[in-house]
Amino acid sequence: MAIRLSITECKELGAGIWEAQLDPDDLRMLAPAGLSYAGPSVLLLTAEASLSPGGALEASLSVVRVLNVGNDRRVFVVRGDVSNGMGRETEPAGRHHRVGPSDRPQNTMGRRPGDVEFLNATPVYLRPLAQSLLTSVRREYAGELVFKRGSGRFVESPDNWWTVKPQPVARSFRFTVRMPVEKLEDLRLPNLARDRNNSYAAFTMDAQEQVGNVLAALRRVAQNRRV
Repeated sequence: MAIRLSITECKELGAGIWEAQLDPDDLRMLAPAGLSYAGPSVLLLTAEASLSPGGALEASLSVVRVLNVGNDRRVFVVRGDVSNGMGRETEPAGRHHRVGPSDRPQNTMGRRPGDVEFLNATPVYLRPLAQSLLTSVRREYAGELVFKRGSGRFVESPDNWWTVKPQPVARSFRFTVRMPVEKLEDLRLPNLARDRNNSYAAFTMDAQEQVGNVLAALRRVAQNRRV
C-alpha cells in the first residue's frame, strides 16, 4: 500500500503545471532541512498525477519532490517532464545568485555555460518560458549570458546589448536593451519604460505569447547596433 498526497483546489495553469494554496509548515515536513527561499513553494512530480473532478491533485508520496518551501501560501506543482528531464538529480545553483528554487536541466542542447547558468537560476515554474526565450534568441544571435552579482542581471556577452533578470515574486522576466523607448513603443511590450537614461529601455515578459514580441525587440536592437 502506497502513501498518497492529495492537494485540494488545484488550478491548472498549463500542461503539467498547477497552482494551489498550502501552509508552508505542512510542506516543511516533506522537505530537506534548509530548503527554504522567499516566494511561493514548488513541488516536482517525477511521475503522473491525477486530478479529480473536484480539483484535487493526487499522487503517490514517493514521486513528490519539494524544491522550495516558500514564505507564502502559494504552491506551484510541476510535472517532471515539463522542463527537460527535471527531477532526476538536483544540484542547486550557487547561493551568490540564487533567485528561486532550481535544479539543473539534464539536457542543455549544447548551450554555453552562461546560458545554462541562467536556466539554473530561474525558478522552476518560469523555466519553460526561459527555455523558449533562449532557444529563439540563439537561433539568430550567438553569444552567452553572464551573471552580474551586483545587479542580479544576466548580461549578453561579449557585447552588452541586452540583459534579462528573473523576477520570482512577479513571476516574470525583466529585460533592458540598448535602445530608446520611443523606438519600441509599437511592439506592445509589457511595462515598457526608460532605464538608466534615454539610451536604454526596460520591459517585462510573463507569458509564452510574449516571446515573439521580445524577439522582435531584440531584432530591432541588434539591427540598430549594426548601423
